[in-house]
Amino acid sequence: MQILCSKCSHGVSRGSLGRCPACGGILQPHYPDTSLLKLKKIEPGPGLDRYRPVLPVSSAIPFLGEGDTPLIRSRRLGATLGLENLYFKNEGRNPSGSFKDRPGALAVALAKETGAQGVLTASSGN
Repeated sequence: MQILCSKCSHGVSRGSLGRCPACGGILQPHYPDTSLLKLKKIEPGPGLDRYRPVLPVSSAIPFLGEGDTPLIRSRRLGATLGLENLYFKNEGRNPSGSFKDRPGALAVALAKETGAQGVLTASSGN
C-alpha cells in the first residue's frame, strides 16, 4: 500500500498526515492489485488490527469493542426484490452505535504513530 496525492500522484511515506507537500492535494491510500492478496494472511480476531497489512498504519490499532458487527438477513426486502441472500450490516452494535468507530480507531492509531498532540474530527451526525 502506498500513500499518493490524488492530484499530482506524489508519493509520501506511510503515516504522513495532512496535504501533499508538492501541491497541497489530498493524500489517499493506493493499493497495487497484488497488495490486497495480503488479505489472505489476515488472522481471525477482534478489531481492525488484523487488517494492518493493508492499512496506512504500522503500530497497533486500539480496540474498544468496535467491529465484528453482525450481518442480519433481510427477509421481507430480500423477498420483495427477489434476492434470497440479502443481508444488512448492523453497525449499530459498535460502542457508539455508529460505523464511525472503525475509522476513528484507525485515526487514533495513525495520530499516535505520527506523534500528533491530539485528534480532531468533524461529523455530520448519524
